[in-house]
Amino acid sequence: MGDMAFGGLTELQRDGDAERLLENMHMAVHIVTAFAHVPWILNLFNLLPSPSSLANLMTFARKRLEERKAAGTRVKDVFAALLEDDAGNPAPYYKDHPADLHADAMLLITAGADTTAASFTSFVFYATQNPPVFQRLQAEVDAEFPSGSAIGQDLSKLHSLRYLNAVIDETLRLAPPVSGGFPREPPPGSVGVTVAGRFVPEGTAIWTQHLSMQRDARYFGVL
Repeated sequence: MGDMAFGGLTELQRDGDAERLLENMHMAVHIVTAFAHVPWILNLFNLLPSPSSLANLMTFARKRLEERKAAGTRVKDVFAALLEDDAGNPAPYYKDHPADLHADAMLLITAGADTTAASFTSFVFYATQNPPVFQRLQAEVDAEFPSGSAIGQDLSKLHSLRYLNAVIDETLRLAPPVSGGFPREPPPGSVGVTVAGRFVPEGTAIWTQHLSMQRDARYFGVL
């Protein structure tokens, strides 16, 4: 994810995790997820010193962002699209809202890195635990990419691998990599809404937890 978002600049496999990025990221995600359920307390929380894990992660993101900005847009990664428009001019929104650029750096680190690793791990686990699935996957991939051909040379072909994409989707259903859920609240001025026989007053957020919903037989049962 460091390559995709920042054009490199992390190199954890080569240099190790001297800045304790993984530890800080995991702790910060716990903090953010917990406070997402009690947003009214954030005003008080913002008056207190930030927990070290969250502060360290913010410092790490800011440092990587400044290094990436200094590198310009010669590297075509996510930040190349955020820093400049299609004509090569500085993106006007982020020029006027630099704090949002830092927030996006934080988002890419936390939402992109650990989730990708967790999803890939779950994919390998489920595929190898089901030999018929693994064999069919191998046959489909081998047919599209004969021995010796590199998948990375033409990623567009991956869209046509229907079974591979189906297994990826099923992996994400069984083992969603994102904690928390889908927050929703009644629209302003509605007074409230009734959901499943329960009244939810305006200004109240309700959540649907990923794992519970995606393993519910009412929605994903055998047809």
